[in-house]
Amino acid sequence: MNLDNSLHLDGARAACEVSTNVELYRDRLVHLGFDPAGTDCFVRWLSATGGVRRTHANFARHLEEMLLQSARRARCRGRTRWRSS
Repeated sequence: MNLDNSLHLDGARAACEVSTNVELYRDRLVHLGFDPAGTDCFVRWLSATGGVRRTHANFARHLEEMLLQSARRARCRGRTRWRSS
């Protein structure tokens, strides 16, 4: 396992679960507001609004990139450094 995620609906709430055995990712998940939920598993509760599945699909597509950016191991797309003259 490197990085897995899933969405579970529970009435008005949705649990976004992420599993990883990568220490850097585990640290970044906590930093991003996920709670530890067992060995190598993290969860973040969301409101189960009508767009939660679409939101999760977008999150899943970009998860690894977000974690690496959070750890400053990857640059944010479209961001440039401004230089003062």
